Parts: sequence; structure tokens; C-alpha cells
Amino acid sequence: MGAIKRKTYKVYGHANIICSMQVEATSEEEAIQIANDTFGDLTNYAGMGSYGSLVGVLTAEDFRRIYPDSDPEFDDCMEV
Repeated sequence: MGAIKRKTYKVYGHANIICSMQVEATSEEEAIQIANDTFGDLTNYAGMGSYGSLVGVLTAEDFRRIYPDSDPEFDDCMEV
């Protein structure tokens, strides 16, 4: 009996991240609103001049940072 031929798959998953930044505001509600309005876009390239980032922020202003909040969970794939 022959060996089972192995196939190649690209597997996709997801993980949660935490985003943070510093803002000046008169209340917690205003601080949250300012952050929502100004944080900016995320990118899948290393950001803020660092190669240690898996997710980058398009600007380094206001101490903008992203941290992992969960381990990856893989739940989809396709044969390549």
C-alpha cells in the first residue's frame, strides 16, 4: 500500500490585540472619543521604526502602541 500524499494548506486564524495611546482631555469620555477619532489606521507591516512589531501604526505620535491580547486561533484554510 502506498504512502498517503500530503497536501499543502495555507491556514488562517485570528488573535485579539489591545491598542493604546496618550491623549489630553477633560474627562474619560472625551479621552475615549479623541482616541477613537485620531488613532488612525493599522498596517500589517512593522511600524513606528521597529521590526519587532507584527502590526504597525501608521504614525508614532502620542505613544501609539499595539499589544497582543490572545494567542492565535486558527479556524480556516485553503489548499495551495
